Amino acid sequence: MPGIVSLAPRWDGLPSPERPEGTYTVRSNMKGIIGLLVVAVALALLNPGMDDFKSYLENRTANQAGNQTGSALGKLVGKLAGAAVDLGAFERKNYYVASVYSSGSGEKSDVYLGVAKFFLKIR
Repeated sequence: MPGIVSLAPRWDGLPSPERPEGTYTVRSNMKGIIGLLVVAVALALLNPGMDDFKSYLENRTANQAGNQTGSALGKLVGKLAGAAVDLGAFERKNYYVASVYSSGSGEKSDVYLGVAKFFLKIR
């Protein structure tokens, strides 16, 4: 009926006189929260461990050394880098959705960020 204004909140996501344009409904907020939870769970499941970092460091070091010296020597250097990880030269800080790997402290330390099985050298 014209002239009757409902005081009940609208759940269809459309603007209403009580809710100005640009505000969100409970449904749209829930979609965002569920989306964030899905991303957080996926990142937590794909958070790389020390074995993943060891493989990454071996491959990266072998490729860099192999480009300069040859593939056989590069593989040996890569294995040495992996042994350094095994011996505790790197420390892992687990943040559940990402991990930070660092060697030592100070300006000479190497720091890597691991997210979703990918690694990025950040220092």
